[in-house]
Amino acid sequence: MRTLEYQETTECLITRGRRTRDFLRLFPQGIRNVFLVMDPADQSEAVLAMVLQLAESWHPQITIVHGGKLRDSGPAIGQPDRDDLVDLLCIGWEMRNRYADVSISRNVIGSRQQLVSEAAELKADIILIPEALAACFHRSESVESEDGGRWLPCPVAIVVDPETDWDES
Repeated sequence: MRTLEYQETTECLITRGRRTRDFLRLFPQGIRNVFLVMDPADQSEAVLAMVLQLAESWHPQITIVHGGKLRDSGPAIGQPDRDDLVDLLCIGWEMRNRYADVSISRNVIGSRQQLVSEAAELKADIILIPEALAACFHRSESVESEDGGRWLPCPVAIVVDPETDWDES
């Protein structure tokens, strides 16, 4: 059974994995700064559990950012940013009860460019993003920053729910 898949762009690595050990193998030296993209309206318990397991091994600073507006449609579209951030705060407190080094971004991410720029600004070592929000990192699309550059500040790890089949596209 395949559990890890990766592709290299000319600038950086985009990978998909479904289990904690996939990412531990890929980054054996650990990660210091994790940029975790979440949608509080559709949070994945599997992703949260995996991030907490990675935190036990890596001991990183985790920054949680609201990425619900990366979806083409869904409950986050049209909601005021304030409501989105309140929902994110709840996730942050839940995680903080289990791991102390967690912070919350004050921005609600609405585009791939904004996501890449904020990760660069925070000097993230990895962007962890659930598959449901990762459409902006499909192979057929190039990755650009807000200034138009074609680069990624760090690897992007797309977290696939362990119960789903791989999308071969």
